[in-house]
Order: sequence, then C-alpha cells, then structure tokens
Amino acid sequence: DPVGAARKLVTACRASGQRRETFEKTIMEGNEAGGWGDPPAILRLIAHVR
Repeated sequence: DPVGAARKLVTACRASGQRRETFEKTIMEGNEAGGWGDPPAILRLIAHVR
C-alpha cells in the first residue's frame, strides 16, 4: 500500500527530534531578526510541537 507507506514515512519525519529542533531554531532566529511582520510578532512554540 503506497499511501500507507507514505503516511508512515511522514509520521516518522514529524516525530523526529531534529525536525523539532530546526523548527525551534527557525522561530528563535526569526524573532531575533524581526522577520515576522510589521510590527513584528514574537512567535513561540506550542505544546503540540514540543
């Protein structure tokens, strides 16, 4: 079942600690650079992502 295999792959990627760390780093860098709009909105991780 190719669809089932693809879903399992996506689930595994989403559960990856590296993925979460990279996402958190992106948010922190964007906050520091003021890159989230004008006026800048400070973003934070939500519990589901952690």
